[in-house]
Amino acid sequence: MSFAAMSTLIAVFENLVSFWMDLKGYKRRKVAYWNILIVFLLSLPCALGFNLLSGVHPFGGDSGIIRDVLDILINDKEVTSRSTTL
Repeated sequence: MSFAAMSTLIAVFENLVSFWMDLKGYKRRKVAYWNILIVFLLSLPCALGFNLLSGVHPFGGDSGIIRDVLDILINDKEVTSRSTTL
């Protein structure tokens, strides 16, 4: 299972890296570092959403940072207080 996850991760990142290398002419190492940083920062709410950020309710009530924010980003629908799409 971890082999499948790592091979998929490499395949997805290769597309991102080659895009920036072709578009702007950046070196592979620079693009790889930026991608690692961006993915790390964007994954923090997901990693911390069920422990350190569990008390954060961006839309009031019993909303959760993971459930509601990702629901808006993915589904582009209005958030309800009892959303169960994720």
